[in-house]
Amino acid sequence: MKMKKYIFCLCILCCICMISCSSEGTGPAEQYENEEQGDIFCFGSSRMCETEDAYYGISAGNTMYVRFMDKESRISGFLCGKTECEHNDTECNAYVGMDARGFCMSGEQLYWVGDQPSENGMDTAIWSMGLDGNQRKKIKKVSVELLNETAGNSIVSIYQDTMFIAGTGNEVSSGAPRQKAVIKATKLDSSDQWIDILDVSAQGEVELDVKAAYGKLYIMLRLVTEEGIQLDLYQWNFAQNELSLLLTQKDLNDYPANIWVTEEGIYISALSEQTQENDRTAKLYQYVFATGELEKRMEFNDFNYQWVQVTDQVFLMGAWDEDMHMTLWAKDFSGNTVCQKAFAIKDLEDAESYGRIFLGGNREHIFFTLFHEDRRYVVEIPLDDKTQGNVLWEDQIIR
Repeated sequence: MKMKKYIFCLCILCCICMISCSSEGTGPAEQYENEEQGDIFCFGSSRMCETEDAYYGISAGNTMYVRFMDKESRISGFLCGKTECEHNDTECNAYVGMDARGFCMSGEQLYWVGDQPSENGMDTAIWSMGLDGNQRKKIKKVSVELLNETAGNSIVSIYQDTMFIAGTGNEVSSGAPRQKAVIKATKLDSSDQWIDILDVSAQGEVELDVKAAYGKLYIMLRLVTEEGIQLDLYQWNFAQNELSLLLTQKDLNDYPANIWVTEEGIYISALSEQTQENDRTAKLYQYVFATGELEKRMEFNDFNYQWVQVTDQVFLMGAWDEDMHMTLWAKDFSGNTVCQKAFAIKDLEDAESYGRIFLGGNREHIFFTLFHEDRRYVVEIPLDDKTQGNVLWEDQIIR
């Protein structure tokens, strides 16, 4: 495996050298092409990531540990390089704390935000560790205030040498409760500097999603107030440390869910408001960079759609029938069906009824966390019409 990693790194180095020797007219899409190909391995949920050889994620329970599964052998375990470690205390290299957030990869290192007991109490910080379960170290402290501000809808991710923390929180202004969205960024070094990217509040529901691509951080805000549903799109320029508003769309009849970014624009998944029959329409929009316009690319109202997501070149939809059985649909961005299949997981009876969190994926497979009674499962679902999903690892939830 070490030889494979060495050859892979050597290929990446050669690609970087070729790009640096290209003409001065190279555009941002070409400049960041290699980064974007690798970015599919860091899922937008920031709860899981993968390499060519393995999957990595965080276990459940009051105390969390890093888990892995080797793709070839299908062997899973705790990512700890210590010999004779029982993986049940804070001395384990795989320990990530009681409220670990974000789980992403840069180079040959895994990064997350978590707690570690110290002489002065809990040490909340950005941590890193090698893919072999060794070289665990603290990068820098993270304020409890920032974690509280981003406790809801929390996303932690890395782009180039920068980590950004995004999420929503509650506040009271002039005696009235409000929700706000906050995004801050910091370099992956020992400095104490943090960059304020976004701080928006509203009297109503605030949700966000973010995606870094082509030298920019793209931000989707969904504001639901008494006046209706509003969609705001922003972009943050990493080189210029500058935030700009791309679009404000008011009076929407749809709830934007998440985004995916390509060279041509920002794809936005959305669900319509519920009808009296509890049916909802699934839609895929695109904000086109060239025109600055929001265009509807797809609309499906043939089933009772209750869940949508957009990921790498795939629009995903979950539809329920009258007996509450779930069918998973996947369409490419041209509207072609990638797969249509029952939501079924090998060895998990009635998995469609479990609680679920979408983790991410691409054209080949997608991933969920499933919750049932006192168990939590991380599952992989291949995007074909026949193969059942598989459990990568499972944990007992300590309540």
